[in-house]
Amino acid sequence: MIKKAIVIIVIFILGFLIGSSKGPKIQEGVEIKAIDKINVINVADKFKEEFTNKKAGFEFDFITQVPTGSVEFFKVKDEVKMHYHPNENHILYILKGTAKGKVGDVEAEVKSGDLVIIPSRVHHTLKNTGTDPLEFILFSTPAFNPEDIQFVE
Repeated sequence: MIKKAIVIIVIFILGFLIGSSKGPKIQEGVEIKAIDKINVINVADKFKEEFTNKKAGFEFDFITQVPTGSVEFFKVKDEVKMHYHPNENHILYILKGTAKGKVGDVEAEVKSGDLVIIPSRVHHTLKNTGTDPLEFILFSTPAFNPEDIQFVE
């Protein structure tokens, strides 16, 4: 049931992204990964691969990206320090692992199957509490820009 729901969510969001590809200008520094055909991604297989983008505490791969939004796969081995995104709204779907997080004033433990909603400009952090990397899908609108992360000391 959960797998079917994930597939439906991903198809819905990809359909939205495909249909919105002629939307507003993309953020500076964000490359568009065009969707020129219908594509099915085996999520479990993708998470077995080495991710190409690495930042402090996490690594990720862009799956698709258009001006109005993007989808990325993330792995958090340790912790993502407190930060915010001035322009991006994020939705995280936790696939594997456990973590403690804080979004604004709300603290929570998250696990596989949880959905985390993070509005733009809201401070948030995530600390892996398991032995394996925390794995999640990030849906971002507008498109995720790793250079736009504002860390809070």
